[in-house]
Amino acid sequence: MSCARSEKGTKDTQTVKIDTAVSASSQTALQFPGKVKAAQDISLAFRVSGTIRKIYVEDGARVREGQLLAELDPADYRVPAICYAQCRETTHRFGI
Repeated sequence: MSCARSEKGTKDTQTVKIDTAVSASSQTALQFPGKVKAAQDISLAFRVSGTIRKIYVEDGARVREGQLLAELDPADYRVPAICYAQCRETTHRFGI
């Protein structure tokens, strides 16, 4: 018996595994539930309330101590200061 031929009356069969190749762009994304939590949380606050006018850093950026992070709209805190000055002047004028 040779490799190329089998004995008469017997059939050689070979099992072959077949799979279809697909493009990477057509694969579906896998999603898993989970939570992302920062390693460290920092509370930030302004001394006065108001509307943020400009933010100087991107989310997740590293910052240095004392670095300017954001700026408030000065109109928001000037109005109360002007009102306070006017009220103070009025009360002083009337002796209150």
